[in-house]
Amino acid sequence: MVVIVIRSMGKTEIDRLANYNDRFNGYFRAAETIGEYIKAHAQPDDTMLAWGNIPSLYLYAGVKIPDIRFTHVYPAGTIMSPKMFEIMLNKLHEEPPAWIVFMQGITARDDWSMPKLQAMLPAAYEAVHQVEIRVGKTVEYIPIYRRSDAVWREVLIDRWMRTGDVAYLGKVTDNDLLMQYAHATDKAQFLQICTVKSDRDKAVVSRLQGDLFKESGQLEIAEQCYQEALMRKPDDFRSVLGLGEIAFHRGDVRLALTSFQKVYELHPYSVEALNNMAVILFQIGQNEDAKKCLLEALRIAPDYQEAMDNLQQMQ
Repeated sequence: MVVIVIRSMGKTEIDRLANYNDRFNGYFRAAETIGEYIKAHAQPDDTMLAWGNIPSLYLYAGVKIPDIRFTHVYPAGTIMSPKMFEIMLNKLHEEPPAWIVFMQGITARDDWSMPKLQAMLPAAYEAVHQVEIRVGKTVEYIPIYRRSDAVWREVLIDRWMRTGDVAYLGKVTDNDLLMQYAHATDKAQFLQICTVKSDRDKAVVSRLQGDLFKESGQLEIAEQCYQEALMRKPDDFRSVLGLGEIAFHRGDVRLALTSFQKVYELHPYSVEALNNMAVILFQIGQNEDAKKCLLEALRIAPDYQEAMDNLQQMQ
């Protein structure tokens, strides 16, 4: 067992360390400002990734460290082996942190940036704040990135629906209805007797009923359920997905493709929509576009077997 002892420093020690040189001073002081901002806006279970060589960010922010086996990410290639770096990226993919801050450039720098990391994560991020760093006459700005919890919530629900693992639902806030449905022995009966008040929950009930009817081959009733869900919640992309699958089953390829494209517009992380688009694009001869859709689906969900199988068939 490794024990890390963190000792708080007095103001004199902090000032002495911060004034090591102008550049270090700028980053050191910025870490405090960034940490204070995150601490004021973070939720209790939030995690933060500090990419760079300022681990004091965690102390100032007061948030959890992601389960990546490292307290911070020193510029790639300077400490970690390629294998360890790969393990870290896989862990970030499984559980993207709520906050990400890139603070490089004190003693070393790599070619990683937020856009590059964002392209590898199954969650959307937005720069919500930035902190100014002055080094002599040079001015730098450090953005603070926040994960979109609305998008991440849908990704977790997608994972549950695709794998059946209710552990994903356990990470979703406001999930009582879905959790009860997941544990219901007779799901159709549960949806008939459950009591919901909000339009959002009523839309979820209608959509889940549509899924059950679609799976049993009762497409007309399923279609009605999806349309009812969309009347209550027009951006319910899973109902649009269901309507697209019904259209495809009926042989209306054009309507199906339009539906799946609409799903992708509403939720770019829907691997089912990407997979279904790929199937249709391949059928109409747009092979390269089909492969791009499948590769994007596998970037989001590397274990998505259906996309893997379809990609192999297209090679």
